[in-house]
Amino acid sequence: MTNYRRGYRAELAAAAELRRDGYAVLRAAGSKGPFDLVAFNGRTVRFIQIKRVRDGRSSRGSLSRTAEQLGAVPVPPGAVRELWVWRDGRGFVERRKEVAAVLKPEGYVVRADVWEHLHAAMESVAHLDAIVERVTWPDGQSPVWELSFPDYPGVRGLVPSSETGVSKDQMPRFVGQAIRVVVKGLDREHGLAACSRREAVAEAWRQIWETYREGQVIDAVVRAILPPGDGKGPRVLLDVGGGALVEVPRAKATRSRVLPLREVLPPGRQVKAKVTRVDPQAGVLEVSVVDAEPDPWESIDFRRGDFVSGTVAYCDSRHVFVEVRPGVVGLAPPPLRGTIRAGDRVSCAVASFSREERKLRLRLRGKLE
Repeated sequence: MTNYRRGYRAELAAAAELRRDGYAVLRAAGSKGPFDLVAFNGRTVRFIQIKRVRDGRSSRGSLSRTAEQLGAVPVPPGAVRELWVWRDGRGFVERRKEVAAVLKPEGYVVRADVWEHLHAAMESVAHLDAIVERVTWPDGQSPVWELSFPDYPGVRGLVPSSETGVSKDQMPRFVGQAIRVVVKGLDREHGLAACSRREAVAEAWRQIWETYREGQVIDAVVRAILPPGDGKGPRVLLDVGGGALVEVPRAKATRSRVLPLREVLPPGRQVKAKVTRVDPQAGVLEVSVVDAEPDPWESIDFRRGDFVSGTVAYCDSRHVFVEVRPGVVGLAPPPLRGTIRAGDRVSCAVASFSREERKLRLRLRGKLE
């Protein structure tokens, strides 16, 4: 395991502990700032650096110098600077705290200001959750995302097209969806925060190349359905973590042959996906939603004489293929009278069923309105 990975695990452990104690936690991307975590609960703001040591031989003087350096970093009045020491194999073995000097009346409760939170997030390059409210053209030429922040009401975020991490024609597909951004600048007078999704996504890809492995099942979110074009069929645009987007062809996105992709996987739907290829050198990540799902044939059970409904997937002069479940297609002879077309909803009777052979024979009973 790399040193980065060990340090990253220590930060995750600290963040989990703080969240259990009721804190909202922001993590600095790549530990570029003096603090790794910023935690707040509406009353207290805590700026925390995680110091990882391998064994007990680490110099006490080194830790003291680190604590002294953190003490010189400006933080809002009443905020707490903290140094947490993580020892491999033992967890956190020491915690040092220092409250920034402030003189307040007795009984006064320190409440962190929204803009202080945002400033801390900007300084620590923390990732913030935001909602894309609209696409607008302030200068009449270049599109911009306008954001709202669930944790910071009254603040508007702006993301220029160059910082979205997606093409201009894909920007409208994200309206109404949650994204993650880093703050690049603040305008308190006008209530604005200049943001970048591109930088947040770049950090996400760095972590993905470090941690994702073939065969791993991950959480993903459907961002958009892409129409056919450029020699490609319809695809699903999946967020595979931190805003990193991967296009998944229809055959790897759903077992259904007939249902529209948007009906099966509407934007915003949370799904599981299996990593099928990871190639950091080529910059290629491939995932499959289908391979992360159970085999539909294992969960169905039909008996001769059962009546079922389905959708015609394909038909010719000798056969009609009817999808009764996504990924489960039965075979029926064509009707003696009338016509059947792909897309028709039909009623069928089960003639025979074999789970082991994956065979389902049907008899058409008629169209459904």
